Amino acid sequence: MNATQFKIFFVLSFIYCLHVVPGGGINANRYLDLTYSLADKGMVFIDDYHENTIDKALKDGHYISAGLPGPSLWAIASYEIFKNVSHLLPQPIKNKFRIASYFTPPKKTIFDPTRPDYYFFSAIWITCFSLSLLSAFGSAVLFDLLCDLGTLPRGALIATLAYALATPVFYFSTTYFSHVITATLLIFFFKLLASSESKGPAFMFFAGLAAGATILSEYYGLVIIVCGAAYVFAKRGWSGLFYYSLGVGLCSPALLIYNLEALGGILKVPHSYLVGDNRIKVHGVGLLGFTLPHRRRLYGLLFSSARGIFVYSPILLLGVWGWWVKFRKKDLYQTFIVLAAGISFLIFIWVACYQDWRGGASFGPRQLILLMPALAAGLGFGLSVTPKKIWVPLLIWSVIVNWLGAQYGFAEKVLEHFYAIPQKGFMPPIVRPLINQGGNFSFMVSAVYLCLMFLLFALFADEFKRSSS
Repeated sequence: MNATQFKIFFVLSFIYCLHVVPGGGINANRYLDLTYSLADKGMVFIDDYHENTIDKALKDGHYISAGLPGPSLWAIASYEIFKNVSHLLPQPIKNKFRIASYFTPPKKTIFDPTRPDYYFFSAIWITCFSLSLLSAFGSAVLFDLLCDLGTLPRGALIATLAYALATPVFYFSTTYFSHVITATLLIFFFKLLASSESKGPAFMFFAGLAAGATILSEYYGLVIIVCGAAYVFAKRGWSGLFYYSLGVGLCSPALLIYNLEALGGILKVPHSYLVGDNRIKVHGVGLLGFTLPHRRRLYGLLFSSARGIFVYSPILLLGVWGWWVKFRKKDLYQTFIVLAAGISFLIFIWVACYQDWRGGASFGPRQLILLMPALAAGLGFGLSVTPKKIWVPLLIWSVIVNWLGAQYGFAEKVLEHFYAIPQKGFMPPIVRPLINQGGNFSFMVSAVYLCLMFLLFALFADEFKRSSS
């Protein structure tokens, strides 16, 4: 990791952790509940924890997380550390969270309702160390990938920061959903395949490992696995495909084992046993919720004010343009561009075929976060062939929209959070409960917060000067 990558990692880690959503949430809890159950009980069932989420399945009298097991497995290590250091947290901070009434966990869970601090601080800890730091590291790797592909350092830095702070990746790096974990694995996958152009079979193996891990978090990891296999075979033949398959085979069978243990069959899915009316309204339509893509969904995912990727992050339009410019040059990475474009297009169609394409409660198009690493990579080339008077306003709008998303959370319309600023103030979400409970320091906290952000971004001013000279 060079100096620029370290700055990217440090700055984004600080910003993400400062914006972590306190207290989990319905979707995040489905993963955290499984983590608690596996670590504390050694069980795949969430019977003792299920009251804090509606994203769950019920089979043979046992409650099961409705999510895939990857994010829960990944969180176990940080949770085990938390259990050994949680007693070090100062009591006054615990008391602040204890008196926040909406932080009280459901009474029917295994957690002691008189100790809400344990549950909520564990959720914050897990999110910081298993998600936010991972996402920040993924952005540092993305910068390196952009440089490998031939992007100038200045364009690579802008594109990397745009990916991290000007897309819904920002918000979903602060709440424990699965999408950014999978997107980060996709960045590792792209980086390993791009590096393998000039290196040995070990890179093929680790690329297969990254691809195999994606299906533990998202079912459309299957698209990544298959497209990666085609790419590896085209570039390296049977030998490369062998090493790639070893990596996939080492990781992906964990999903089949989990399905067998939790659902009684390796090909069964929790969505067939959902609690609530989503089993009928969503997954009762077509084949487990999948139909032919409808033009309303296609438009909604691209340009609607509720979930349009180019409304929440119009800077990504230049990613499409950048890939086209790069493709026409017909250089060493032309096949790689086809791979990135193919994966992105197939995942987009996959989501457009899904009845719940909106993603329920969300900020922006969370179902399309897997497209954003490829679009950010194309953005590095798009910036170099686009006038500043076009890309600077697009970038500013994208940053403002997504920064407000990280401030205030879910939104049904892109402009919704602009109206929240006067009522909610402008401060990190992780401290808002303490300020709301503690009185009249909101203005001071907001001022310190803005100064901190200014100082962090000042670190990159030197990078821009260097890359321009």
